[in-house]
Amino acid sequence: MDAAIAALLRSSPGVFPSLCKSLDAWAERGVNEDVIWYILKVRGSYYDIQEDRMCREYAETLQNDGYMPTYLKSPVLRRIVAYEHIRVLLAQSFNRFSWTVDLPAAVQDFNSSRLRRMGQFFTTMAQILMASPRCLQEDEPSLAYFVSDIARRFVDQDNDEDNDVYRPPTLEWIMGQLGDLKGNRDKEDQEMADLETGEV
Repeated sequence: MDAAIAALLRSSPGVFPSLCKSLDAWAERGVNEDVIWYILKVRGSYYDIQEDRMCREYAETLQNDGYMPTYLKSPVLRRIVAYEHIRVLLAQSFNRFSWTVDLPAAVQDFNSSRLRRMGQFFTTMAQILMASPRCLQEDEPSLAYFVSDIARRFVDQDNDEDNDVYRPPTLEWIMGQLGDLKGNRDKEDQEMADLETGEV
């Protein structure tokens, strides 16, 4: 996986190729001690756009190069797990998959409390997907279809902008929301079928 990370960072636009050159130069000196790198980024700046682009490319790489659990068939759920790998690797404060669900309208929105909370939801979702594969297999297609709606419901249920306390969703809550959304969809499908057949 390290080779995939290095290749991606070298090919990414902006700051990351420079960072790789610095890392390569350090490694060529033959330093045998542990080194701590501090990577500073300015929130609400062009760095967020670069990070978004890099995360999208890297998630695609992880998803396609066999680093994802084989039991996950849905590309959406595999991508959530890929973004969680990236979050851990780069020590990001939240799962950046939220940036693909609710697109930031402006640069300052990349780190809004709404997207941070949604990213924390996706961190929990990825942990559930990796830890509980059997209990989700039957519902995987529906979960993949509704996961963005479930995330929005989770964020909207506690919409106090000043409250930064994160209470992760439980598997039971997620499955309850999934059942509710599936029930609504089935009801709408039945209403459409009734309209088409004229049974209203």
